[in-house]
Amino acid sequence: MVRRLGCIVDLAHLLIAGCAKPAPKGPIKVGIATCLSGPPAVFGNQNINGFKLAVEEVNSKGGVLGRKIEVVTRDTKFKPDIAMSVAKELVMSEKVDVLAGTINSAAALAISDYCKTEKIPFIVLNSLSEKITGAKGHRYVFSTVPNTAMFGKAQAQFEARQPYTKWWIAGDDYEYGHAIADAFWRNLKALKPEVQLVGQSWWKVGEPDLMPYINAILAAKPDAL
Repeated sequence: MVRRLGCIVDLAHLLIAGCAKPAPKGPIKVGIATCLSGPPAVFGNQNINGFKLAVEEVNSKGGVLGRKIEVVTRDTKFKPDIAMSVAKELVMSEKVDVLAGTINSAAALAISDYCKTEKIPFIVLNSLSEKITGAKGHRYVFSTVPNTAMFGKAQAQFEARQPYTKWWIAGDDYEYGHAIADAFWRNLKALKPEVQLVGQSWWKVGEPDLMPYINAILAAKPDAL
């Protein structure tokens, strides 16, 4: 994790060093917008802790072009609207040079659109929707992780060799859940045209009682879920 985040910091080096503007003085500010509250916070805190370790290593060697890196964090609360709000705050109030985040694909897409408009580099740490660097990609967004197109294709190649034909798809009802399901199904259908989608279940992120969905799946008797 630290090694990967060190590579992310190196990417930030290149983005900043490649700017055509005269080099300003003072620290290079990186704003990290990610989820720091609720169950998903375990991933957000991992991101920030690893990023800070990598930054400490870079700063101990003199920083980037003689400038130290400073990290500023904000909690997106796993909500795209809050992610957009804190991204704007980081850029306009904190004057960050680079944005990074987040663990919610819908939030990442919202921040990415804002960064495209403001021409601010955005480094995606954990969001996996293929739209981020695909359909909605642009020159200011960079991803450090595989995306749903890759995962969906890999899983479909495995499942196409299995004897299952009747499928039920279920997952969290937000961008990533739908993106990974769509990528898997379109690849599976292409590899094995006889498969059938007998139903779908989508629940809110963090929804405590999944029994109604489980009962519906059991009643449909799919070959695979």
